[in-house]
Amino acid sequence: MIGIEIVTIGREILTGRTTDTNFAFLARGLRARGLPCSWRTSVPDEREMMLQALEIALQRAEVVITTGGLGGTSDDITRKILATVLKRQLILREDLLATMRERFSRVGRPAPANLEAQ
Repeated sequence: MIGIEIVTIGREILTGRTTDTNFAFLARGLRARGLPCSWRTSVPDEREMMLQALEIALQRAEVVITTGGLGGTSDDITRKILATVLKRQLILREDLLATMRERFSRVGRPAPANLEAQ
């Protein structure tokens, strides 16, 4: 059986301010496909704790799914942490950025200022 871990990122989950409905949705979907979740980890969006949680998850599971912390807020560090752990460089895809801008334009809405972070 494949080992799957879901890592939920965000202090709001740990304080109880927000219910982790993303985990429940993902775990049910995986189980329905015969892929039960083996581990669940929740961490605040703090650099060292995220690094540690993701490194451990990648050591023990064949598949790691992250949820939360991926918003386009100016203070979000999740993308940078994932790039560090995976030893990858973040690259802005201008073609995809143009596609997203075009979609906003098509529905008559201005693209958010933080679209590049998305």
